[in-house]
Amino acid sequence: MKKTTLLKAVGLAGVAAAAGAIAYKNHQTDKKMQAYNKKVKFKGNEIKFEGEFEADSIAVNLSGVEIDFTQATLKDNKGRLDLYAELAGVDIVVPEEWHVDLGGTNHKSGVNSSFSGSAEENQPVLTIQYELRFAGLNVRKPNEDSEEDDECCCDNECDCTN
Repeated sequence: MKKTTLLKAVGLAGVAAAAGAIAYKNHQTDKKMQAYNKKVKFKGNEIKFEGEFEADSIAVNLSGVEIDFTQATLKDNKGRLDLYAELAGVDIVVPEEWHVDLGGTNHKSGVNSSFSGSAEENQPVLTIQYELRFAGLNVRKPNEDSEEDDECCCDNECDCTN
């Protein structure tokens, strides 16, 4: 057998193995996402909660999503959001008067929150339980701009009114 034929065969076997690994990983992620009520995959999305909120679960994969609670109230001042994000970015907007308890696991991911400390008596509390894999989670108040809104020019000669 020629050396080039052997190298081609080894290369094709490697490509087939990589494709199989990717398909298997995608299948595992889809199985994980089945347990969640709302699923976002391969697209950007905005989820708005209005009215009384008690609990929900959201899974995000290969996507960006904004979750907006500004028009919602919490049933008995308590709510729970279960979140799974893989290769994704999640921005959660929560009313100023709420308190947010964050907890969960992350693998090579980042979590940023505008909420700290403990809740005051009778303050609405949203508990967010997350599992992040190569993802970013940002929990903020409505009056705080997202990063993209903060960008402007890098010198004084720019016109930021566009």
